[in-house]
Formats: sequence, C-alpha cells, structure tokens
Amino acid sequence: MKFMVMLVAVVGLLASAPPDRGVVQIARGSGPMLTNKASFDGRRLLLAGWDLPVATLWDVETGRQIREFAGHTEGVRSVALSPDGSQVLTGAGSTASVLQSTDNSVRLWDADSGKELRRFDGMSYPAWSTPVWQVGFSEDGRQVAGRGGDRGLAIWDVATGRLMFQEPTGDSRSPHGFLRGTRAMTFVPSRSVSVWDYRSGERLSAINVAHVWSSGLSPDGSLVVTTSGQEIALWSSSTGLRVRTYSGHKGLALDAAFSPDGRRLFSASGDGSVRVWESSSDQLLHELPHEGAVDRVLVSSDGTRVLTQWTGRVVGVSTQFSSLWDVTGNRELVRLDQSQVMVGFSPDGGTIPVVEGRSFGTRCCVLDSLLDAETGRVIRRYRP
Repeated sequence: MKFMVMLVAVVGLLASAPPDRGVVQIARGSGPMLTNKASFDGRRLLLAGWDLPVATLWDVETGRQIREFAGHTEGVRSVALSPDGSQVLTGAGSTASVLQSTDNSVRLWDADSGKELRRFDGMSYPAWSTPVWQVGFSEDGRQVAGRGGDRGLAIWDVATGRLMFQEPTGDSRSPHGFLRGTRAMTFVPSRSVSVWDYRSGERLSAINVAHVWSSGLSPDGSLVVTTSGQEIALWSSSTGLRVRTYSGHKGLALDAAFSPDGRRLFSASGDGSVRVWESSSDQLLHELPHEGAVDRVLVSSDGTRVLTQWTGRVVGVSTQFSSLWDVTGNRELVRLDQSQVMVGFSPDGGTIPVVEGRSFGTRCCVLDSLLDAETGRVIRRYRP
C-alpha cells in the first residue's frame, strides 16, 4: 500500500512536469544539460524560446545576446550546438497560443549569421506530426536527430537532408545520450527499450522492462541502464541480456546516469537520495541525501561534481530545487529554488550557467549568473 501511494504521488509529479525532462548529453559542442532548453559550450549559451518561436545565443562573458534564430511559427522547445560550434539545431512544437500544431520542424542554422541552412519536417518524414521535444547532433556532427511525442525518433544526414532512420514509437521524455557512435536508442515508457544501428536500420536488442522510468546508453554505447521500481539495471546493448542489478533505494528509482568515463553509475530516487555505484560491480561508493524526491541527476566531465533536480516543500508548498554536489566529499555546495535554475555544465565541467527561473518556465530567458563548478561561487552576475 505504501509503495502504491508513493507511485501515485510520483506519477502526479511527472505528469505535471514539462516535457523537456531529458538530459541532453550527445555531442562535444555542449556540456551535459539538465534540460533540453539549453546548450552550453563554455563561452556561449544557447536557449530555447519555449513558448516563443525563437532561440537565442548569449555571450556568458558579457551577458549579452549575440544572435536570434527566428523562423519557427511555434515555440522552440529544444536546442543544441553542433560539436564544432558552427551550427545550431532547434525543434518546435505546439504552444498554448497555437492550438493546432502547424510547425513541428527540426531546423539547422548557421551559428555566426543566424541563417537557416536546412529544415527537417513532415516533407522528409511523413510520420512526423507531433511537437518536437528533443533535438541533438551525432558525435561527429554529420547527423541530426529529433524526438517528438509518441512519434519516436528520426535521424537525418546533415549534408544531404536524407532521412537515415525512423522509429515511429517512443516518448518525449528523452534519456541520457540516445545516440552513441552508430547506435540509437528508443524508449517506450513502462514497456521496453530498443537499441538500433541507425545506419543499417537493424535492431540490435530489445529490452522488455516493466514500469521502466528512464533509460540511457553508456558513453561507449555498449551498455543500457534502466530504472524500474526501486532497481537500476545494466543490460548489454548488443544482446539485450541483463549484466548487473543495483538494489538499495527505498523509493522509486527515477533516473540514472553514467560518469563520462563509464566507471561510475549515479542513480536518483524518490526516497530523496542520489547513490553512486561502481559500474563494474554492485559496490555503493557514495550517497547524497536530499530533502525530497530526486528526479534528475547530471554528472560533470570529471565525475567529481553532480547537479540534481529535486522537489521539496517550503511552508507546505511543493518547490523544485537544483543542487550542486561535491561527490567525493558528500557535500551540497549550492542549492537554488525555482526562482533560479542551474541548467548544466560547460564541456570541461568548470562552469555552470544560471537563468532567472520565472523567465525559464514559459518565455526564455534572462541570464542570472555564472557559477564556478569547483566551489559553487558566483563568477559573474548579470542582474543587479
């Protein structure tokens, strides 16, 4: 009974959350992000308009807007910088002001001029008729991907615009790193995870997991991690066979992510903890206690810092927080409430951009500050 009450509570929490819940960790052009609405190369921060049909590029040295990418007719829900930083990818979807979806496109732009280079939409992918909730580049920047609603995943070749892969089932809650090398992962909530060779279209494995909450590929693409119930499991992406199970959470396991070197696994739970495991065994290395359910965990490039997204209560009101942790010291360095939002790490893991929370929820965006990821201290503040 207690488990069912917790399950209902978590389902309500997830249903009320915005659909950009994924952590985009695909290409070197951006550090790992807590949200699909941002991409950060350490110098420039790319932000989605959300309910605005534009994306904006910002200089974190000055706090000034460099460029605007305009052309979508609906809100830009997801953005990504290319691995070499020369291109910008955007995805649009229906907004409160547009009841009938009319755009739903993925668009490629020149980062310097703001010129639209290529458009990927229903003309090249007839099944695409739902909002785009996530976009991303392959690691070499030669392919782009879009995920949308229950229409699953599409991958296009940048040079030709050719549709290379399509899988019309899936979910808008994007996993950690859904492209690794030539492997792509699709995720059907509560049912299954599939791994594909997107160049040949061959399905390499199908993993059936009851009540799967989240999933992701390891940095080298050889493993899949899933969270289901209170357990975290590792699977071979080639065979679909279970490799290892991690147990110990007392609440639902809501998220899991690998360290960039693949040696550690980080799990987040409704029991208010983040656990750090050795990925080659079931050894528990660290535990980071929170004061509410943790639904996202994000690991810095060197694995020593973690960003978490969690929900607590302030004077009886449910409030979303983001926290920065020193993993080895088990110390919370910074905690921000929903008035300020830490969006992710720079590629080198050294800095964390923060945006003003109210602007980030609907119409993007106002830069707030830049933090030093090592200490959590403010390096630069953009607002009085």
